[in-house]
Amino acid sequence: MHRMHISFLLAAGMATFALWGCGSDPSSVEEIPVPGDDDSSSSSISSSSKPSSSSTKRSSSSQKTSSSSAISSSSTESIKLTDKDFIDIGGQLWTKRNLNINVEGSRCYKDKPANCEEYGRLYTWSMAMNIDTAYDQKEHGKITEPHQGICPDGTHLPSHKEWQELYEYILLNPEVKTYFATQTGGIYDYDDGYKNMNYETVYWSSTEYDATGTGYPFHYAWLWAFRANLSIDFDNSHKTSAVNVRCVKNDTKIDLSTPFVIESSSSSGEFQPDAETIQIGEQVWMTKNLNIPVEGSFCYNEQEAYCEEYGRLYTWSQAMGVDRKFDTEKLGPIDTPYQGICPDGMRLPTDSDWKTLYNTLVNAPEYKDYFMNQMGGVFDYTGKFRSVDEECSFWTSTEYDATGTGFDFEYAWLWAFHKDKALVTDNSHKITGAYIRCIKAE
Repeated sequence: MHRMHISFLLAAGMATFALWGCGSDPSSVEEIPVPGDDDSSSSSISSSSKPSSSSTKRSSSSQKTSSSSAISSSSTESIKLTDKDFIDIGGQLWTKRNLNINVEGSRCYKDKPANCEEYGRLYTWSMAMNIDTAYDQKEHGKITEPHQGICPDGTHLPSHKEWQELYEYILLNPEVKTYFATQTGGIYDYDDGYKNMNYETVYWSSTEYDATGTGYPFHYAWLWAFRANLSIDFDNSHKTSAVNVRCVKNDTKIDLSTPFVIESSSSSGEFQPDAETIQIGEQVWMTKNLNIPVEGSFCYNEQEAYCEEYGRLYTWSQAMGVDRKFDTEKLGPIDTPYQGICPDGMRLPTDSDWKTLYNTLVNAPEYKDYFMNQMGGVFDYTGKFRSVDEECSFWTSTEYDATGTGFDFEYAWLWAFHKDKALVTDNSHKITGAYIRCIKAE
């Protein structure tokens, strides 16, 4: 199987790469395929690497931050949090949104205030801790936990241990991930500037990292990254990097035995098994088009409102979660079932899966309605948006061999539902922008 892995690069010149920085435990980190290209598939904030630059993102996140969020102010004293500002995760209460307190020296992505409203502000470690900036380059030493930092009264900056406890809970309740990936506002890298908007959001912990012997003994602290494709990483990073902050309510702790309850008013827009699937014959399909803002995906007519209404448009490589070069090259045999960018527990359907659905619909045509509820059109290979409210085309994970045509492996199979309830299939250029319906993994 061709998979790209989310990783923090090791020291320049080494032949291998890994997810973890100095002293991290690789057994505790989840690996998930990354959408997008090589330039942006690795976070650039590792303590032991020179970061790589991110490629330009085409689209903005479908999750918007309200400008009236309670977690937005010029001082912690003026912030009054209410129950609606928190999400209960196994008994521990986390703020739902990234902090947007205008601390001196903090940043908005690309220095645009609108990005602070949408994604929250970016802070160096000393800013997040609310201590002298000198501690971005020297040891602060032992702190009393919980440490409030710039978090509102009654909350605190989570320690590395608290993030680890959250991660253990997420392993048992993966739907929690969506609450930490709703504002993928990127980072300000200590050496490479702004990057990775719509790809990741990274959070500080209150815990320093001792890199004694490297020449930079206490220039690092622990942080955690949540990606738009719902993967999670952690590493130690230069304290002068600027990332986001989420806060935890004081005197609350996670109980791993407490199941997570999805809020009925959740705006995560991600997979919720009971609410968003339908069994059709022997198959279980999602009832909505995928709307995960992976790098390079886009909305019909480049208008965010269409993503909310119809889902996002993806090229074949984006749907598969592989390097974009495979939009014009042969990927080759894959292990099936193949997840692609579908949520955990779901997968990208094969051409055979769609044929099975077609045969079922012959005898149960009423189920076509579940695939005609978001007729979002298509972005064809010539670069034109067309057919909104007339059709909806869906990718398969199956390539088409056009050897001898001059376009050997530039095609893959897709299926289209039309307004007149016709269901057709054809091979299409992989650079076409089409939708995704995921099917439950066996």
